[in-house]
Amino acid sequence: MKLNEIWCSIRLPADDPISLSDISHLLHLQRLLFHPLIVKMVKTILKYSTFLICVNNFLRSPIQIFLLNRQVLPSDSHAGQITGSQNSHLLPEYSKRLKELQGKLRELHNSIYHKKIPVIIAYEGWDAAGKGGNIKRVTEALDPRGYEVFPIASPLPYEKSRHFLWRFFTRLPRSGHVAIFDRTWYGRVMVERIEGFCSENDWKRAYNEINEFEKELYDWGAVIIKFWIQIDKDTQLERFTLRQNTPEKQWKITDEDWRNREKWDQYETAVNEMLQKTSTTYAPWHIIESVDKKYARLKTLEIIVDAIEKAIS
Repeated sequence: MKLNEIWCSIRLPADDPISLSDISHLLHLQRLLFHPLIVKMVKTILKYSTFLICVNNFLRSPIQIFLLNRQVLPSDSHAGQITGSQNSHLLPEYSKRLKELQGKLRELHNSIYHKKIPVIIAYEGWDAAGKGGNIKRVTEALDPRGYEVFPIASPLPYEKSRHFLWRFFTRLPRSGHVAIFDRTWYGRVMVERIEGFCSENDWKRAYNEINEFEKELYDWGAVIIKFWIQIDKDTQLERFTLRQNTPEKQWKITDEDWRNREKWDQYETAVNEMLQKTSTTYAPWHIIESVDKKYARLKTLEIIVDAIEKAIS
C-alpha cells in the first residue's frame, strides 16, 4: 500500500477509540516515515506547512518525538541558539553567566558606595555596534539611586562657548556613584575632527588635554573604564539594513548614520590614532569585539567587575 493510501485510509476523530486495524496502519506508516528519504521529505514539508500538527492529531504516537529528536524542525526555530559570530554560546549558558556577573556587579556597587569610590564608564564605538544594549545589561545590575547614564550628542550653544571638556566636568559622578557615558569627550578627536567642527590645532591639542583630564579623575580616586565597541564594516551594513527594514527599529537609523558610514576609512584612521595616544596606565582602552553582541556584553561586565574589585581591594 502506498503512503498516500495509508494516510487517506486513517480517520481517527479525537474522541474515538483506536482499533487494531488502525494500529496496524499506524505502525506501517511509522516504518515508512523512519526511512531516510521520507524524513528528508518531511523536513521539507515542515518548512511550509503544519505537518507536525497533523501528525500529532492523527497519529498521537512517538513519531512527533522522533521528529523533534532528529531536529527536523524549520531552521529558523532554533530558539536556544544565540545569533552572532562563531563564538556564540547556547542561550542558557549566556543567561547563567550574565546573571553571575550582574550579581557580582550589584554587590560591588554597594561596596563602592560605602567606600565612596566614583566609577566612570565611557563607551565609544562604531554606529550600530551595540553600545546601547551593552549599557542596558550593566545598568540592570545597578541601584537606580547610584548611577546615571549620559547620552552625549552635539554640544548646545552655551556649551560651545566653553572649553570642550566643560560639559563633562559638570556630569561627573558623586563619590560612591557611577556615571556611564554613551559617547564621550573623544568626539573632539573623531567626529569634530572629521566633520571640521574644530580646527586642526584644536583636535591635535585635545589628546594631551584628554589625558590630563583623565589623570585628574584618577588622582581624585575615580575608576575609569573606557570601551571601544568594535565591529567590521559588513556587520554594520547588515545592522543598518535590518534597522531600515524593521519598522520598530527605524528610529535607530538616520541619514547621518549613512553619511558617517561613507567616511569609514577616515574615522578608522582617527580611531586608531585616538587609541594609540590616549590609552594610559590609569585609563586604558578596552577594545570589545561586538560582532556577537552577547559575547561583548559578557566581556564588558567582566572588565567592569575586575576593575572595581581591584579598586576596592
